[in-house]
Amino acid sequence: VILMLFGLVGLHLRQVGTTGVLGLVGFSTAFVGTALMVGFSWYSFFVVPSAAVEAPEFVDAVQVDGPLIVGAILSFVVLVVGWALFGVGALVARSYPRWVAIVVIVVALLQFIPVNGPALLFGVAVALLGFFALTGAGRTVERPSHMS
Repeated sequence: VILMLFGLVGLHLRQVGTTGVLGLVGFSTAFVGTALMVGFSWYSFFVVPSAAVEAPEFVDAVQVDGPLIVGAILSFVVLVVGWALFGVGALVARSYPRWVAIVVIVVALLQFIPVNGPALLFGVAVALLGFFALTGAGRTVERPSHMS
């Protein structure tokens, strides 16, 4: 998740001049959501296992009710909405192939469905953005109009 923050900055730099306010809002929201998920991931990987050994009833109570679950849900929602907006910004800017931007939007929103799989698809969609950013392929360039 930490590496996604750096990747997101690079993905945004490719389109920064063409997305306008929508692109900035999408980037900012995706960045904040991803950063919040860094904290949630840290908690999930390090705090929960340690607390489960010492106080399993505390972990069960925290995961069912309380401010931690509210924070986790809020982080998740900001992440999903941010990446969907980022995809919309990429679609408007035409900085990535249209189909890739649409995949990012759809797969980001699919994460709201409580099943396994959308997170993996989301990773693939972000990797596709990275591929096109690194190769420079897929950018739609406006042809200059010539006046007669």
